[in-house]
Amino acid sequence: VLARTKNRVDGSWSSLRDETFIVGTQPPSRADLVISEIHYNPYGSDEFEFIELWNRGTNLVDLSGVTVSNAVRYSFPEYTTLHPGARIVVVEDAPSFSNRYQNAASPWYWDGIDVAGEWIGGLSDGGERIDIMSTSNTVISSVRYRSGGDWPERPDGDGGSLELSSPASVPTDSAEQVEYL
Repeated sequence: VLARTKNRVDGSWSSLRDETFIVGTQPPSRADLVISEIHYNPYGSDEFEFIELWNRGTNLVDLSGVTVSNAVRYSFPEYTTLHPGARIVVVEDAPSFSNRYQNAASPWYWDGIDVAGEWIGGLSDGGERIDIMSTSNTVISSVRYRSGGDWPERPDGDGGSLELSSPASVPTDSAEQVEYL
């Protein structure tokens, strides 16, 4: 919104103000925002790594200042929103990611991927914890993944990724274990 006011006494105008307002958003909660996919050891190179977040709620959520922490570090910029049912990814290397996943000529192409930006750090191929933190520093979503054991082998360098197996299984009020395929 661009706005200014007129002085009633002398008829002069104030300086122009430029403000941005996001209407109808709410901060994300455990009920809304989940980690839906982790690509921690992609085939070929770690520069194709990504973490996908999904708004499984019914409200537009404001991700401004929400952070990804522990494994990697990323803070969503101001005015970043996520519509109900929408997904957004944070990546290791944006140009490499774009060339592989957003290039229609690539065999890994996927239409409509929304990239928020690049993280700092890197995902461990052996596993670790990923936390999504609110602006008040509370955990919104958390996943501890690892290679081996009961975890699937395909995401560990063979081309697959860890994907949320059942959205209904994600707890909305505690930090219970979430199952990924």
